[in-house]
Amino acid sequence: MKISIIGFVLTTISTGTAAMAGGFDRGGVNIDLLFDGSQFAGEATGTYVFPQRTLDNVIRDVNVAGGAPLSSVTVGVGGDFFVPRVGFKVRLGQHADCLATYSQPFGADADYGLNNAHSASSVAFEVESDDIGLTCSANFNIGTFNFEGFPETRGRLRLIGGVSYLDLRGTQGRQTFADFAGIPAAFLPAGLAGLNTDGVGDFSLSDDAFGFRVGFAYEIPVPDAARGFRISAIYSSRYKLNLDGTVDTSAFNTPAALAFPVSPVSAETEIPQSVEVKMQAPIASLGILADASFKWQDWSQLGSIPIAGVISPVTGTPSTNIAFEPLYEDGITIEVGVATQLAEGLSGRIAGRFDKGTSTTFGFQTDTWSASIGLRYKRENIQASLGASAGILTSGSSSGVDTLDPANDLSYSFGDDFVGAISGSLRISF
Repeated sequence: MKISIIGFVLTTISTGTAAMAGGFDRGGVNIDLLFDGSQFAGEATGTYVFPQRTLDNVIRDVNVAGGAPLSSVTVGVGGDFFVPRVGFKVRLGQHADCLATYSQPFGADADYGLNNAHSASSVAFEVESDDIGLTCSANFNIGTFNFEGFPETRGRLRLIGGVSYLDLRGTQGRQTFADFAGIPAAFLPAGLAGLNTDGVGDFSLSDDAFGFRVGFAYEIPVPDAARGFRISAIYSSRYKLNLDGTVDTSAFNTPAALAFPVSPVSAETEIPQSVEVKMQAPIASLGILADASFKWQDWSQLGSIPIAGVISPVTGTPSTNIAFEPLYEDGITIEVGVATQLAEGLSGRIAGRFDKGTSTTFGFQTDTWSASIGLRYKRENIQASLGASAGILTSGSSSGVDTLDPANDLSYSFGDDFVGAISGSLRISF
């Protein structure tokens, strides 16, 4: 059986699980369309991810005179999200290609709800990103090879480089203890008397930055087997972010909050560097195209991130211990898959994936194991792909150790939970 897979779904089906990788990774900036052999190629991809996570035995100290430890038996974490991606590739002569991309490569969505033991740390948290990129490659013929059953072919080395403009926005809501902890007014500091509101303070910060990527690929094209053998390695630089924004504490309804309802705030952080290696190889005797990938991202750069400029709604003076605290460690992703032709114009792929958890003493990003399946139908210059993935978010616990912000000093546990994703893409080549 010939392996007429035309580069198959090494982008589309991988995306569903990649969107649940560690840290804020939602697949990064994908440049696989750069390898399309057509003069022109355009592709649009969309992935919808629906994780399910429940926190058990959430416990914190109220830290207000007379308050007992606050606890919730369970806290459900909502956070479905959609990841779009668009690319357009042009071949420039015989030895160069360029790819323009739009994607939302990084993000986070978590909704914990009001009036529970997690609410003082976070009621809801969201990170959104928009990335516009340009990636080009120059190729040179190097080496001659002969695969069984195919004519002699020449190897090709690609040198790859690109830049991206990233716009990133983050929002977070926190609820004051006194609104839901049932603390008698006599035990409250004077500044907290007379609350009885939702007591949510809303943070909003944003920044934009430029990053770059460099790497190489070595290909051995094979007739009727799309790319044949290919190995690529891409280094992506960090995006350095100096976030600016505001915090609105007017809902706390205290004298200080009403005197300073909106304050300018700032924070420094980054989307860290990464290295990704991908390989695919045709196995003619089995009629399959095998592939594997490895990605490392330096998420340990995101520890405690102080937020400067917050005015305390109780005292009216600057707070020095407000922080966003991922407390991450580095992320590692490994994926292996096989694809084969199922019928004329129809191909299929199955894959398994491991994402190492990035959470340490705080948070619930544990190891994720997932499997995906996809179909791709190609007719002339149009190809459409559909895929689905299912996985397990493994169990663990969070202790709140090493947190700078007292609001993050809480503990909880969680069991194995389900994550699923569906994805689709449409590619036109001419």
